[in-house]
Amino acid sequence: MNCADVEILLADYVDGTLRAEERFALEAHLAGCAVCAELARDASAAVAFMELTRRLWPEWEGECELRQMWGPEDFAPPKE
Repeated sequence: MNCADVEILLADYVDGTLRAEERFALEAHLAGCAVCAELARDASAAVAFMELTRRLWPEWEGECELRQMWGPEDFAPPKE
């Protein structure tokens, strides 16, 4: 397994849907590659945050709802 393979399989790894042999190979790569290990930690943390948000605010539907509550000017970059 190489870094490109990890990028392809990372979402399934974080979701826990990889087959056992793919998971073992990916975890072996993560053990020896600091860059991919950091990427996997960041992806796992992002998913955990989204799951926590969903549990705390189940009625929130994300950016689409924010855009309905606020206007497009609220999402525009600041004017200099």
